[in-house]
Amino acid sequence: MPARKRSVLDSFAMLAFLNRERGFEKVRSLLRAGEASAGPLLMNEIHIGEVYSVTAKDRSAVSHLVTLDRL
Repeated sequence: MPARKRSVLDSFAMLAFLNRERGFEKVRSLLRAGEASAGPLLMNEIHIGEVYSVTAKDRSAVSHLVTLDRL
């Protein structure tokens, strides 16, 4: 059986998506494809922490908790 293809996101990709910066369309399509196929998109804890840290600085306390929950 062939191995399933998986995508791994880093903090730069997720921040580009959240801030609608250059390249966010690619991340959006990966998220949609993962949702449609029930295939997981992976992101390690370090990158999740970095996204959390950046959003905590730039957004309200409630907003960055919502962002963390979405990750």
